[in-house]
Amino acid sequence: MKKGITFLECRLIEALSTIETMKAEMKAFKEGVKVGGSSSLDRDREAKVEAPKPPMFKGIRDAQEVENFLWHLENYFKYNRLKSDKSKANFFFDNREICM
Repeated sequence: MKKGITFLECRLIEALSTIETMKAEMKAFKEGVKVGGSSSLDRDREAKVEAPKPPMFKGIRDAQEVENFLWHLENYFKYNRLKSDKSKANFFFDNREICM
């Protein structure tokens, strides 16, 4: 009976040691992400797609030209993950040559 308890105690100590190691690794992982790093899981899961900037709008008063320009803008925003109106507006201020 004493040998069985000792075996179980050893297994319990190993399990607790593994849990403590995992806690330390998780804490380090969270701190790394918090300061701006990214996990290798994030890098493997999502590859950044480089969307070309939309072509310059030439000011032609043609519905198809406007529709094409807006389509390019929507795709650019989608692939660069610009969701808020503020980030979309900042794109225009930073890239005035596209919209002139």
